[in-house]
This record gives sequence, C-alpha cells and structure tokens, in this order.
Amino acid sequence: MKKLLTFLFSLMIMGSLFSQENKSDITPDPKLIDALGQETVDFYAQNNPNLIVYYNFFLTHSYRIVEMPAEKMSEIETFPVMKLKEKFQNEKSDYSEEGLKNLNILKYNIKIDQAGGAIYRLENTNKLVLFYSGKEIITMYNDLFVTKK
Repeated sequence: MKKLLTFLFSLMIMGSLFSQENKSDITPDPKLIDALGQETVDFYAQNNPNLIVYYNFFLTHSYRIVEMPAEKMSEIETFPVMKLKEKFQNEKSDYSEEGLKNLNILKYNIKIDQAGGAIYRLENTNKLVLFYSGKEIITMYNDLFVTKK
C-alpha cells in the first residue's frame, strides 16, 4: 500500500509539472467514472487533470491478456485470481472476448510491482492478465504524453 501511495503521489507531482495546456480537452474514460465515481473524477479533473490522462492511459495500456497454452494449463493454478474489490463484489464478471474489451481493471484488487509487474488469472478461464511493471507503465506514459510537449 505504501508503494501505491508513493506511486500515486509521484504521479500527482509529475502531473502538476507537466500540466495540460487545455484542460477542457480531457475526457475521462467512462470506466474511470464507473470505478472511482463521478465526484472523485470531477475533483481530479478540476485539481489535477493529468491524473485523468494517466488513469485513461492506465486503463488500456498497463496490461495485456494472453491465453494459457493447453500444454501449460496445469500451471495456471499457480497464479492468483484477479478478484473484484469489495464494493464491486455483486457485479458479474464477463470474460468473453467482448467482455474483455470492456474490462475495468480499476475495479479489481491488483498489486503491481514497480520492478516486476504482476500476473493474475481470470477465474474459470485459461486467460492470464499480464501487468507491466510500474516503471514500464510510467515510461510508456511519459513517452506518449510528457516528452511530446
């Protein structure tokens, strides 16, 4: 938890250093509103719009989904199941191809290592969610948004 708070704090500092030129151009991903709530997203949009840009990026670029090959299915049990956060427990997870296009990773209890990323399995499937490391995510984000200014 301490690493996550440090990570988010560094994002906020980075966001204030590299503020967007036109704040009105920032549109939060609907999944962000669904996970954090409209009030929280409005607060970030007003006080640190770059955090919205980062979260939008994180929702789609922080991971990839792969299918476990049939010959390695015996190993799938070694990976933790990606579980919904308590407040989303009543929602039904859709791991179909269409459902995965709309996967909202912010609704899940995930822990991404700064150096090594994370691997989770989607329950009752042969699919794994491979998260990039915190450093890789920040590097990809900076390459797209910070260095192009």
